[in-house]
Amino acid sequence: MKDNLLLPRSVGLLRISKGIVFGLLVLIATVLILREILLFVKPMAPKSLERLFRSREREGFAADVWQFSSLEKIRRYKMANDLVNSKQLLGLSSDAMYKLLGQPTFIETNDVAMYYEYALAPQKMIPSRSLFLPDQYFLNIENWILRVELRNGRVTASRIEID
Repeated sequence: MKDNLLLPRSVGLLRISKGIVFGLLVLIATVLILREILLFVKPMAPKSLERLFRSREREGFAADVWQFSSLEKIRRYKMANDLVNSKQLLGLSSDAMYKLLGQPTFIETNDVAMYYEYALAPQKMIPSRSLFLPDQYFLNIENWILRVELRNGRVTASRIEID
């Protein structure tokens, strides 16, 4: 008789347990689907945030290493950080800058200034780090570049940007 009384109660608990498990499975599936949608849509972080939270690791600049470090992209990025932070390029003539850095990847001109861009490393290799820029949601498909601004034949600014 005791077994008959427990049977309906245990069936009810089993139904509740199945309901909780089903609810958890639906929640997990929803989260995984939303994550895949975010990755598929390829959202891009604002470039100003990426620059703000980029790596600031530095390595002393060495012209001979710079010229041949196109395969060692992380090293080139660190040397560019050193150039920007030490302001070593400011005031150089375009010829002196060209001798130091070599052939730029891209040159842009307008009525006011000339911009030399040097490829550094893919952002995927050196991602911006912040709670606002979680790696798993941003694909980091751009490249870091060293952008050097020249006015009247002299370097007036240098910075690391996203291409």
